[in-house]
Amino acid sequence: MFNPRKSEKKPSDSLLENESLIGFYFQNKIQLTTHRIRYEKSLSGEKFLASIFLDSISMIQIKSKKQFPVLFLGIAFLISYFFLTTEEFEKIRFVLLVVGIGFIVLFFFIDVTLIVIFSKGVGKISLTPLAIRKNKYMEFVNSVELAMYNYNNNYYLKSKDQADNKSGYKKEDFY
Repeated sequence: MFNPRKSEKKPSDSLLENESLIGFYFQNKIQLTTHRIRYEKSLSGEKFLASIFLDSISMIQIKSKKQFPVLFLGIAFLISYFFLTTEEFEKIRFVLLVVGIGFIVLFFFIDVTLIVIFSKGVGKISLTPLAIRKNKYMEFVNSVELAMYNYNNNYYLKSKDQADNKSGYKKEDFY
């Protein structure tokens, strides 16, 4: 199973009652707990925090897409190479040829992967984990699904016990 990174962060301030930390993922941007998933990032002086409870997750999507602008740039450089045929552009032609071929080769090796976690409402968490092997994406999704499964089963077991005792709250009381 995927071993989440342990962090210097102290999650105890942000944990709810009866909630425990499962781990941090993707350079400590994702915090997975027994009740929710939290995404925190800082960019250019801005802080962003999104939190979705595990029972509110409707879908986790991993999208991978090719960077077609890189291919188009490569083709444009190669077209420029063939149109600049005069002798005064000989040095530039060589650069256009090398850069054009480089962009085309780069196109086949670069794809951007995006992980999107949708809530049942209108919210979502989107992240582009860089410098992380692709097999870790699926392990992360499996960890979230396992946490969701455990959360739902623990809840329903508690609900069954509460129903037998005719006491306590139901999930619907909070919505």
